[in-house]
Amino acid sequence: MTATKKCAICKGNHTGIKCPRLDGYIKHINTSVQQNAPTYIAWTDADYQRANVNFIWRTFIKHSTVAQRLGISAWGWSIIIDTYCKKQNYRAAGLKRRGKKRLKAFKCGYCRTEGHTRRKCPSMQSDITIAQDASKMQRAMFLEKCKTLGLGIGTLVQFDWTSETRAYSQYHSDVPKSVMAVITSLPVSSINPFIRLERWNDMVHFAEFGIKIVNTTVYLGKRSGIPTSFHLAKGILNGEFDDFTPNFYGWQSLNRYYRSKIIAPSKNLGYSTIGENDYLDIFRKYPLRDLQHKMEDITKWLKENS
Repeated sequence: MTATKKCAICKGNHTGIKCPRLDGYIKHINTSVQQNAPTYIAWTDADYQRANVNFIWRTFIKHSTVAQRLGISAWGWSIIIDTYCKKQNYRAAGLKRRGKKRLKAFKCGYCRTEGHTRRKCPSMQSDITIAQDASKMQRAMFLEKCKTLGLGIGTLVQFDWTSETRAYSQYHSDVPKSVMAVITSLPVSSINPFIRLERWNDMVHFAEFGIKIVNTTVYLGKRSGIPTSFHLAKGILNGEFDDFTPNFYGWQSLNRYYRSKIIAPSKNLGYSTIGENDYLDIFRKYPLRDLQHKMEDITKWLKENS
């Protein structure tokens, strides 16, 4: 599905430079300034091509009445003028190129090979297919493990201190020794090969259980410094998910400070598929040179677990 673009001017489903109101607003700006400050020479498209955005904007704000601003904020008029400036520059660039052959060959932003763009890159499509296959396998393994453990919507999980928390509690006496929580959602759609990266990696994705604390006498949050998130990370539930979970132990999460164990299981494995392909934006953002080693690891993992 193609992403819908919101116009910053009228909030319509198009870009700003295609806004049907844009030309009318610019004509209104010129007319208003001419009425209130006739000594100013009427601006032409060439003035906007020269990107005199700040000068035109300041002049209009200074010499226009409240009524002439049409209820639009000063910032809103700045966006309108800047957008029209871009429109004129795009138009001028198109006229300059008209009738001329492209001298510079296309170079793919992903594999850096000439002759195609990222959209048609065979290397990127191949890597996406591998990542999708790995994601499907990881999600299937996760659900199978959840079924075996009884980890589903409604499962009661108990969190007890680790040795790290015991040392931490010397400075924070309000940290509870035990926390009880009910699982409210499973992070199936968030599971993909990039949750295996270290937490400081720019490409890392997090998979997080939804939980609800049930022993309400326990206060977790800013006062105690113990958060209430529960990540699918290394070591949870005695390492049951270590075969495909991240390399880290959870960042600012319950599983970093507590050992977890299931007290009352559930067979409800329902989950949402919303956002299950969000991680594919990585391939549209980063070049192959940044992804090469990661793709090698994903391919290796996929072969070992197929």
